[in-house]
Amino acid sequence: MKPLKTLLLNVTQFIVRKVEITARCVYLRSLLSELSAGEELYQKEWRGRKEQKFIDRVNEDLDTLRSAVRSNRARIVRLRNS
Repeated sequence: MKPLKTLLLNVTQFIVRKVEITARCVYLRSLLSELSAGEELYQKEWRGRKEQKFIDRVNEDLDTLRSAVRSNRARIVRLRNS
């Protein structure tokens, strides 16, 4: 009778360990999924910021060019009038 009890106890412990391992795997998979989603969101946000910085630089360059064109036009008008 004792070997049967030992066998049942061992089988029960094995099943409990298997369930614990399965639960940990499910938990780790969900964490990995959240991490992947967070990383994807971060990448999109980073790309957006990088694109916005580029757009800001282009707009600054355009403003500089517009200012130069205005001053050149004024210079041309002064030269024509003199």
